[in-house]
Amino acid sequence: MVLLSTGVWAADYPTRAITIIVPYSAGGSTDTVTRIFTQIFSTHLKQPVVVENKPGAGSFVGTKELIKANPDGYTLGVCSNALVGFHHSMANIGPLWKEVEPIGLFNDDPVAMGVSMKLGIGTFKELIDFGKKNPKKLNRGVNPGTVNALYAARLMKLAGVLTNEVPFPGGGEANVALAGGHIDMYFDTVRVYQPLVTAQKVKILGISSERRAPYFPEIPTFKEQGADITWGSWNGIFAPKKTPPEIILALEKAIERTVNDKKYVEMMEKNTSVIRYLGRQAYLRLIEEEDKVYQEVAR
Repeated sequence: MVLLSTGVWAADYPTRAITIIVPYSAGGSTDTVTRIFTQIFSTHLKQPVVVENKPGAGSFVGTKELIKANPDGYTLGVCSNALVGFHHSMANIGPLWKEVEPIGLFNDDPVAMGVSMKLGIGTFKELIDFGKKNPKKLNRGVNPGTVNALYAARLMKLAGVLTNEVPFPGGGEANVALAGGHIDMYFDTVRVYQPLVTAQKVKILGISSERRAPYFPEIPTFKEQGADITWGSWNGIFAPKKTPPEIILALEKAIERTVNDKKYVEMMEKNTSVIRYLGRQAYLRLIEEEDKVYQEVAR
């Protein structure tokens, strides 16, 4: 009787508002694309979708909230690469991605190096030269435990530059500090820097993609500037473990409809954000593959 009633209940899903936990502060890259996504996602679910920010410890706080949530389909989470890379850069933390259910990927952006205009440096080479001549002089903002922090440290090691790491709970706070010249550099998605570049507060010195980004063809890649390293910043929807498979399937279909929705495409293009869709199984394979890569980078 319990199994039958669960099936009927899942078939009616959803019947009320859904909360999506964003494990970062408001105004950061993940928060921005999630709010775009949820506007269209809610229309396909025919229920309101509420974004709840739970920043802290490089996404650990919000992710743990998702892990502990009731697996009824009414509390979901947005997770970035940090979910996969976290346990490789933090002590005594297991693979959090194995404690939640991936449902679908909806975004994947390249990462850029932004530097404060107050630094007076115009190119990646100039930054490297300055850093080598002045060890520990550059203050680099980091969101501890995230993949961006992991790869940024890897990039600095490849370049032979020692920096001071200044921790922030999310990109929102870090980029405010960068714009004010309180830190010298930070790594975030390119679109986050657009208003800061326009306001002449930040200059972008490089991008982490294999090739130049279509929205920003003027920004050189790190590879073409001598640092053979690439990575991206993706975001996807996850559910707590033991969420009924019928609900997982309903959410997966709604994600696919959302990323193919013309309004979503238009909004993401306006925000210069890259759309990438993967269903549940393909998303899980991506996570498994990246876990191996992050382990090697962390070493």
